[in-house]
Amino acid sequence: MAAADGTYLAYMYVATMTRDEPITNCSDSSKSKKYIDAMHEMTIAADVAKPLRMLSAYLTTTATSSPLNAWREIINHTTES
Repeated sequence: MAAADGTYLAYMYVATMTRDEPITNCSDSSKSKKYIDAMHEMTIAADVAKPLRMLSAYLTTTATSSPLNAWREIINHTTES
């Protein structure tokens, strides 16, 4: 049954290295729960910080483009002296 080019022998070699069923994963995880919890907390903190960062940029831009009336009165009072 061997082919002239040796494909049958190559198949038999590969067949000896294969398994009928996959190897089961080890139940012990290499990452500790403490590490995973810390990573989860950092992800949540970043998600919370993004809207606050956008709000801060909005408030800074708004205050610069149209300052409050009280600020205008203070500027007028201090520059007239």
